[in-house]
Amino acid sequence: MGTEPNGHGLSAPAFARILDLTQATLLRYLRSLLGNGEDARDLVQDVYVEAWRVTQRGSPPFTQPVDDAAVQRWLLRVGYCRAVSALRHGNVLSWEPLDGVKSERHIWQALRPSLEDQITEREALRVALAQLDPQDAASLLLHELHGYTSTEIAESLGISADAVRKRLSRAIKALRTAYGRHNTTLPVEGESVR
Repeated sequence: MGTEPNGHGLSAPAFARILDLTQATLLRYLRSLLGNGEDARDLVQDVYVEAWRVTQRGSPPFTQPVDDAAVQRWLLRVGYCRAVSALRHGNVLSWEPLDGVKSERHIWQALRPSLEDQITEREALRVALAQLDPQDAASLLLHELHGYTSTEIAESLGISADAVRKRLSRAIKALRTAYGRHNTTLPVEGESVR
């Protein structure tokens, strides 16, 4: 990896700054979509390799002056596309560890009993999110976890803002239904959550 890109792209230190600012957000987002931290970390690496290639070409949004919001939208969009592809391939292939390493679910189940309720809640939410359409789940995560507006989500996913609003509405209803099947303490619609 060279230090200076071709054209008007970012330098290696400027790219490293972007990586520092966006890596945690991208990892959380992909982990939420995939439900697996290891797969999410692999995809984060793939996304940043692609981002560096775009930087080397001097292509937007990796140009001077840096538009941090545009860069983050680009990273989330590429991450989303890679996650959807991984999910599609995951339905075809199933990998089982041969070295006896426990899955994340088993590790979470082995935590202290005082965290039992939190773990149960997290698992119910993960299962409910996994039942959503990938674009619905992505829209919901971008909106709720990252505070993106419908317009920003539309730009990140390459769909219209109206489609995002419909996806958010559908995702919330589907999530409520799926989550309610796993958690009997879910508040009734319109009831406030504490």
